[in-house]
Amino acid sequence: MTADPSTQLLVALLTLPASSLPSTLALPSVADSLSSLLAHSQPHTTPAAQHQPDDTRQLLHSVIARAAPIKGALASVSLLAHYLAAFLPSNAHLARSTAREALAANPRLAQQVRTEGIEALRLALRRACHAGNGDGDEGAVRAAGTLLALVQGARECFEPLTSAGAAAAVEAVGALVSAYGDLADDDSASSSPSLDALRLAILDTAHSLLTTVSTTLSSTSSASPSSGALDCLRDLLVLLLPQRGSSSSSPPTPLASALASLAPALAPALADAVTGSVGPTARQVKDLVGGLRRAGSAAAEGTAPPEWLERLRRARFVGGAADGTVGVGKDGGEEVALAGVNGVEGVDAEKEAELASVRVAGRSPVLAFLTQRSDKPPRVPHVAQAISHLLDLFPHLPPPFLRAALLHPTFSPPASSAGGFERATESLVAALLDDAPLPADLVALRDGTAAPTPAPAPVQPAQVAAPPAEPARAGPTRANIHDDDRFFSRGKLLGPKNARRPPPASAAQGKGLALDESLKASIIALAEAPSSDEDDDDDYGGGAGEAFLEGEEDGGPRVRVGDGEPKDGDGSSDEEEEMDGPQGGSTTASSSAPPGRSPGAGAGAGYAPAVQLALESAYLARPELFARDGATRRGKGRRELRERTGLGDEQIEGWRSMLERDVRRVSRLSPPPPLSLSLLALTGGQEADSSLDARDAEQGKKMQRLKDKHQDLAASGNRPSAPPSHASSSDAPPHQRPPHQQQQQQQPQQGGSGARGGGGGGRGGARGGSGGASRGRGDGGRREHDRAKRGRDKKMARMGAL
Repeated sequence: MTADPSTQLLVALLTLPASSLPSTLALPSVADSLSSLLAHSQPHTTPAAQHQPDDTRQLLHSVIARAAPIKGALASVSLLAHYLAAFLPSNAHLARSTAREALAANPRLAQQVRTEGIEALRLALRRACHAGNGDGDEGAVRAAGTLLALVQGARECFEPLTSAGAAAAVEAVGALVSAYGDLADDDSASSSPSLDALRLAILDTAHSLLTTVSTTLSSTSSASPSSGALDCLRDLLVLLLPQRGSSSSSPPTPLASALASLAPALAPALADAVTGSVGPTARQVKDLVGGLRRAGSAAAEGTAPPEWLERLRRARFVGGAADGTVGVGKDGGEEVALAGVNGVEGVDAEKEAELASVRVAGRSPVLAFLTQRSDKPPRVPHVAQAISHLLDLFPHLPPPFLRAALLHPTFSPPASSAGGFERATESLVAALLDDAPLPADLVALRDGTAAPTPAPAPVQPAQVAAPPAEPARAGPTRANIHDDDRFFSRGKLLGPKNARRPPPASAAQGKGLALDESLKASIIALAEAPSSDEDDDDDYGGGAGEAFLEGEEDGGPRVRVGDGEPKDGDGSSDEEEEMDGPQGGSTTASSSAPPGRSPGAGAGAGYAPAVQLALESAYLARPELFARDGATRRGKGRRELRERTGLGDEQIEGWRSMLERDVRRVSRLSPPPPLSLSLLALTGGQEADSSLDARDAEQGKKMQRLKDKHQDLAASGNRPSAPPSHASSSDAPPHQRPPHQQQQQQQPQQGGSGARGGGGGGRGGARGGSGGASRGRGDGGRREHDRAKRGRDKKMARMGAL
């Protein structure tokens, strides 16, 4: 099925490249075809007149809207005038927006509208005024209406911002005043609907020009444009209200009287625009506005609006609702147009009525005002409003049924009665609520059993068998030489192949439950099992898992390496890299550590073993030395303890606080056992005397564990980091002296000076001679056990003598 030539032309213009559109529209054949199509799309005054279909109108608007913003495309005054005449009555805002884009893209087009358009309007109005006498034709009336639509749509050309715009506005209003006067004097014009429409178009055009000038006057703030707009408004009002000589009582023109009476809001708007203006011109304009208002008041005292306006209002049914695309109903035996949307009855009738009023306001303010003040408003808004209220009460009922019921003789009273629709609505609501019997035709509409109007069968498109679909081909796969490499895990999951693929849901659930039960059993068994950490610490002296990485035979540094776990539960810290300094003292790898404290140790037990031993011994002997009072801090015992350990009062007292918080450590550090139990522990094989009770035996075991824990310290002779002074230490009792002083008294000095050899000799190395030279330990650690045993025996002997 081929489309008509007009549709093919419009589709071709829509698909044409934008760069080729100006040259194509400049062709006379294309421009004439578009003008002819637009002329046939203009709305008509009678319901029987038909215009272009909706799809053709949409294509026309799309073509003009596409060409408007392109420079040189819409440069024809005739084409723009026909477009405004076709689309301004139905959508004034959209039509004016398109015209504004065309004027902005083509500055020369605005000049043509001011000159050629106004001249053509004067000639067309002169010819149209003689159509009522038989001297003119309907073509002249339609041409005048087209040019009037051009003036209304291209309002920007008549703004008084420039002298050309002000002059064009004055010339256009002069032509309108003359033409409306001729039509008012012609009595035969009352029988011509086309001339009635021309009168309304003249009123709307004059109203639009006056509104444009007043809006420009109100919006301008500078002096020059404001004075130009004020002068232009004075000239327009002088044309409407001519003054003959010095007398100001001259009657207004017919156009002024019609504007003042049919558009009463015009005079207040002009008065507001002049407010604030001063000078003789402003006073003259205010006087003219007052005269226009008086003319409107005099015309309002008449009986009724003009007969031609009533005929036009009835013909158009408020904004063109009587087009062929709306539904038709019955009112008093005569067919009348009912509101609808695209010929479908009952589709949002209230919205259609609102759109109709918007079209009236956008197209003709005169008709809008007349509709508001009419004693007998049209039926269309009342039907729409009644259907809307009924749908709110009965949303399940179809709108066609409600419309037919309102117009049915059963519920609708005579047309001459007042408030007919209100009573019809009340009667219908009462019948629906009481389930009253309805006529058969209404029941059929309500139940949806009425025979619908046969609609034309849609044209089925030709069915073309689609080719068989080919299976999608997989894309190329990229291979890499490292794809099978077990260490190349880009984009893969690590782990065995069986672990990468999730097991089935059932198997995963069973296995997960079994695993959880096994873990639970293991945790419970570990929690209930007795801890063996204390026994391990007692057996191995807290040094399990430690070793010494010794250097070469030349006496290199030795580093203690642990197994990564804490030594025991008493909080003893791990010793980092240690080596014997030149003076035989213990030095750590970090020089920033405090005296007697290992780097990285905790706050509670971060002291060196020698300092720890001195603190424990003092706590066992005299716990009152750790008291937090001034007398104890100033006492001799506290001073000696500070000198032995190199710690301050706060550190000593803090050590006691941390010790007492640990129950296990406090239980180990019990008072020393009796001398008999100590001697039995030293002999290693003698049986206890029967006079000793079990408590002394237990205390002896705890003391033995404590002494074995520090056997390496006693054997190697480690010293605190901050050695105390020799003067004060020599006066202290033997059990309160530092370990290195006790060792010096027990062991004979070797060499000339009695000092240990320098050079960082090992713990088991030989004592240096007079020159301070030392040699590395060459016995491979074989004599370590003997030295440790002798030192332990001597230590226990001293402690047993207490």
